[in-house]
Amino acid sequence: MPKTLLTALLGLFLLVGCDAVDASSDAPELVVEAFLFTDQPVHNIRVTEAIPLAALDAADSLEVPVNDATVTLTRDGVVFPLVSSGSDGFYHYAGTDLVVAEGDAFRLTVERGGTSIQARTVVPRQPESVALSSDEIEVIRLQIGPFGVTNPGGADAVRESLQNARISVTWDNTDADLHFVVVESLNDGDPDYILPEFVRDQAEQFRLVTEPTDLGVYDVDLRSMETFGDYQVIVYRVNAEYADLYDSREQDSRDLNEPASNIEGGLGVFSAFAGVVQFFEVVPE
Repeated sequence: MPKTLLTALLGLFLLVGCDAVDASSDAPELVVEAFLFTDQPVHNIRVTEAIPLAALDAADSLEVPVNDATVTLTRDGVVFPLVSSGSDGFYHYAGTDLVVAEGDAFRLTVERGGTSIQARTVVPRQPESVALSSDEIEVIRLQIGPFGVTNPGGADAVRESLQNARISVTWDNTDADLHFVVVESLNDGDPDYILPEFVRDQAEQFRLVTEPTDLGVYDVDLRSMETFGDYQVIVYRVNAEYADLYDSREQDSRDLNEPASNIEGGLGVFSAFAGVVQFFEVVPE
């Protein structure tokens, strides 16, 4: 999920929602960021506290993780208890019998002290007719010469190769639903770098997450990638709760309204996404 959007929305939840938070209350209002993905383990469930406006100046962060809540998911009457993942407020399901599928209806319950909040979501249908323009793309192997980055074919060969280093992912979106795209490297172990190792960025394994779009196409620019090898593209259809939240991301500071939330008794969002995976390979030219 796009983290930049979530960070901005979390600040919006706190700045707007904190007006209703009593600084002397023994039960601070809870903020939930909970997301389910088809065919993926459940670990994107996060619980934090809303900070009263009077305490914002003294707070080190807008986020106060909650690690001692009782968190459960319920589907068709079956309860799946979640456990804390550490100290950052995340929770996950430790078993292997919970598979998120298209059409599943879930209820999320968070209990802490005398506070109990709930939310419901339904997993949307999967994107349709997802396809890649190619399952293999050639990228020139760059070298370092006396005049900088080059290769034996010269600067023109480098320029042409980089300009053509892209793959288009398309899907049927006649209803203009919101989707987002995730591109991830599947290369482990000893990577085969496109750039010479000593000039490359010392980055983590490549992962790109796009902002939601109502189009039916996204061009993956391979110039941002570091290694040859295998990659996967996942196209996710966005659920209604997340679409409403996304629509409320930009607000006029003179007319600040509370962001859309489907959390009963708290703030935040509980939503689900359905994805389709495609694969491609980046190979040396």
